[in-house]
Amino acid sequence: AEAFAQPSFLFTQMPSDGGWSPEQFSSFYALGNGSYFSESAHDMEGFHERYWGENYPKLLEVKKRYDPDNFLWCRNCVGSDQ
Repeated sequence: AEAFAQPSFLFTQMPSDGGWSPEQFSSFYALGNGSYFSESAHDMEGFHERYWGENYPKLLEVKKRYDPDNFLWCRNCVGSDQ
């Protein structure tokens, strides 16, 4: 037996290659301003605001101070587009 029920809309919208189109993600992003790493697109636009909000400038300042060479990096993390 399944541990939890899967929402049927996930399976009706998912393309055969298993990826999500930008249009599909935009329908979820329209639900609110926040995002979680595990729920967002790899190439999400506006990740600064969606993940970090008004805290991004301060977080970027801290990142530059303690990791000036950008050694600690991940996709859509603070400073990843620098």
